[in-house]
Amino acid sequence: MMWMFVLMAGGVQFEPVWQLPLETLGITRSVSVAVSEEGLLCLAPSSGVSAYLVDRNGRFLKKTGAFGAGPGGFRSIVRIHYLPAAGIFALQDRSNARVSYLNTRGVLLPRRHEIPDGISGLAFPEPQRALYLRKSNTRCAFYIYDFALSEEAKLWEIPHDRKPGTDRDAPRYKSSPCSGIRFSFGKNFLVFYGSDRKTLTLRPLVSGQAHRESSRTLPADHSPQQIMVDPRERIWVFGEKNGFHPFLILDRNLDRIGQGVCHLLPAAIDGAHLYLVERDDATMPILQKCRFRISESID
Repeated sequence: MMWMFVLMAGGVQFEPVWQLPLETLGITRSVSVAVSEEGLLCLAPSSGVSAYLVDRNGRFLKKTGAFGAGPGGFRSIVRIHYLPAAGIFALQDRSNARVSYLNTRGVLLPRRHEIPDGISGLAFPEPQRALYLRKSNTRCAFYIYDFALSEEAKLWEIPHDRKPGTDRDAPRYKSSPCSGIRFSFGKNFLVFYGSDRKTLTLRPLVSGQAHRESSRTLPADHSPQQIMVDPRERIWVFGEKNGFHPFLILDRNLDRIGQGVCHLLPAAIDGAHLYLVERDDATMPILQKCRFRISESID
């Protein structure tokens, strides 16, 4: 079976590890993927009702979950997150409007959390707190939600350019205030891209508050389709050009430490591997694991 994910790279070396045809697990759609620190994978088909565990060698371990609204039930899993501080996976169920938790043995935990209404995107900087976007007609802001307290707090409002010549008291915007926003986070920072400003911005987080930001203007072909932060806090920015995905690898100062082009958008990343899923409608999905090594410097 042919490997077709990395076409060329600068400062990055790639080595294929394994491929897993997802049809062997009964999966015929694209999947959401999360990976633990030990390389354990949790997969869920798009809008599916079950989660699958796969070990670091590509061997299927366990399937969990079924259709339903009660304990152990799912109606539409849209995203999976790994929470390293707790060592568990968080499964976002859009139709049931909640998050359920799965341990690394494939056992669903009793606790579940309802998801606030009207949000866009979801991430978990800590096990008991969710990070997301909330938008209105003229505003877009990041919020932190504390599950234990059922409280929402605004983290930071994203600056948004006005149309030239408009009245300051009656703002009109060039596009939707959340249009084109992509974001991810590290242990103590948030990184996001706003298409209206054409910049990638990094804001450190201290005790739930944001302060001191740095930013970098991105080339047109690196306007992010996806932003990922690996466990070593390197920031991967994947763009799109002519059906392929040029990427940049940046450090905490947003300085470039690697670059390349992928045939596919990665589904997950750990400290040494990319996980990619072939999503061609003409073929069944294939999960690919690729080892990477970043050189200390590039030309």
